[in-house]
Amino acid sequence: MTKTELIQKVSWTTNQTSGVVSDVLAEIIKCIQQEGSVRIKGFGLFRWKTKPARVARNPKTGAEVYVPQKDVLTFKASKGE
Repeated sequence: MTKTELIQKVSWTTNQTSGVVSDVLAEIIKCIQQEGSVRIKGFGLFRWKTKPARVARNPKTGAEVYVPQKDVLTFKASKGE
């Protein structure tokens, strides 16, 4: 499911405009970026994680490639209740 499809489905289910739903989703993403992590009880934990720089290998040529440090968003589902 894409972001657009998610917005359309939530918009239809909640009888809200897609603009309102899009704004809410953007604000949730902004909160995750500012706080570093957001836990939604019964759903899961969204967290920013920093992956360190490393040297990788191109599987086709075998040449070494430098991969810079980057921040990635991770999700861990909560245990079923």
